[in-house]
Amino acid sequence: MASVGRPCPRCSQPMDPLVLPARLGQTVQVDHCAPCRLVWFDPLESVKLGGLGWVRLLRDLQRDVPPTATAAPDRLPCPVCRTPLVEVHNRTRFGRFAARECAHGHGHLHAQAGLLAERGLVRTLLPPERQALREEQRRWACLSCGAPVDVDRDACAH
Repeated sequence: MASVGRPCPRCSQPMDPLVLPARLGQTVQVDHCAPCRLVWFDPLESVKLGGLGWVRLLRDLQRDVPPTATAAPDRLPCPVCRTPLVEVHNRTRFGRFAARECAHGHGHLHAQAGLLAERGLVRTLLPPERQALREEQRRWACLSCGAPVDVDRDACAH
């Protein structure tokens, strides 16, 4: 189980522990930074999380806490060992999603958009969809922080 008060890799404030329903009547404790809209999963916690746990986590992410839209550092530290997290592109049955993992196996960090992508609730735009957005001159905003995003990039710079 995660310890209470791990520092957020982005803002360094203590993250809040969330105890969520897991499979087989168990619970899982994940760490959550509401202002940064980041969630830290220790190894296998996201796999153990049950359907109701995912719903409660997504609801918690939608609370009335204004997200921060500050530029993300190039290297976010692991909240356990403080080594830089490595950006990875994992696959689920719903497609690919980006996350940051600890190289020493302590866990992985998700932004709100990554959680939604892992559960198949959002996906990366296809090239024709990107082209349509460019032609319509539509603004595209980050799902996690609301900052403007370049339509040709998959990742938010904030």
